[in-house]
Amino acid sequence: RMEKIHLMADSPCDLPPKYVEKHGIEILGVDISYEGGTLTEFYDISPEKYWDILESVDAIPTTAQITPVRYMQSFERARDGGCTHVLVITISSTASGTYNSGMVAKQLFYDEYGDGMRIEIIDSRAYSMIYGRTLLAAAEMREQGKSFEEIYEACIDECNRSEALFLVYSLKYLKKSGRINGAAAFVGEALGLRPILRCCDGEINIVSKARGDKNVAPGMVRELEKYIRQPEGQKLYIAYTKVPHEEVDRVEKLLRENFSPASIERIPLGPSVSTNTGPHALAVIYFGEKR
Repeated sequence: RMEKIHLMADSPCDLPPKYVEKHGIEILGVDISYEGGTLTEFYDISPEKYWDILESVDAIPTTAQITPVRYMQSFERARDGGCTHVLVITISSTASGTYNSGMVAKQLFYDEYGDGMRIEIIDSRAYSMIYGRTLLAAAEMREQGKSFEEIYEACIDECNRSEALFLVYSLKYLKKSGRINGAAAFVGEALGLRPILRCCDGEINIVSKARGDKNVAPGMVRELEKYIRQPEGQKLYIAYTKVPHEEVDRVEKLLRENFSPASIERIPLGPSVSTNTGPHALAVIYFGEKR
């Protein structure tokens, strides 16, 4: 029978709404709690409004993983809609229980309905458009009539090459969320040192530091030279929060001059990810060595 493929991800993939609507992708929104209120990422608030909240609250907001029940409801809707396959890509299992929730729901679904609809869940071991872009590639392949098997294999391959370098203007948020290795050893924020970090295969490590804001863009580009592979054919993403537009412009200009990528797109970091990076962060998302 003909394949009917349903694509899903959790909201920390930061896939812009224009792509979600265009390609008919389901986004499961993460609930974020702060100062007595709760909002659902992607649906209730824009990234820009959320950064303002993040700056103004005393306690860092908390994020809740997607539950097995919500996954199960989505799987049942896909089945009722005649889908033969479901592909889910999740935020890194090193940071959230969302992937495990999906696996629990998958087993529950098979126990209840048998294996008439195939469900595959990929742990991206990543954040934001590091895996959001993979979802977008899956949607484009689906529209080209590729088989589920081809799409699934391509997504695993992409997740094994996709990574990011990012810069935060304060380590407070990453330390608080426990997302970072060796942050305690980093001294120098008071001296104007900006840590440059690499997110790769579920780990976040400090790889370099830039002294003063004017060295941020050149520092990131220098570091990127070590990790990027075949940049000429790539689409690069710049993910940003409340960083001055001139700074984002500088990064983009240097990326174009040094790597001649096929294209560059800017995307705002969503609430889940910016809760952990803080409201002042900048990232470059690219393909590196296959792991």
